[in-house]
Amino acid sequence: MKSKIYTLKKYENEIDLYFNIRKLFIELLKPKNNKEYKLYESYSHMFINIIFLKCRYKDKSEKFIKKFLDKYKKNITVYVKNKINL
Repeated sequence: MKSKIYTLKKYENEIDLYFNIRKLFIELLKPKNNKEYKLYESYSHMFINIIFLKCRYKDKSEKFIKKFLDKYKKNITVYVKNKINL
């Protein structure tokens, strides 16, 4: 079964690095349907806000993001280092 391809929208004035990290976040989670995609898109915004703006969210949301980081920290770190070193 083919996985559906979703197109993430880059918002006006959104920094390219933030957009690309959000895109990677969603790609790594591989949403199976539109509902999952929307949920991961929301989490991707929270992820950026937590990492770069030091925002805080409900424990349930932060727990999901922490789990994501535990699993994919290396992927994100390598991606960010490659983008910053260019």
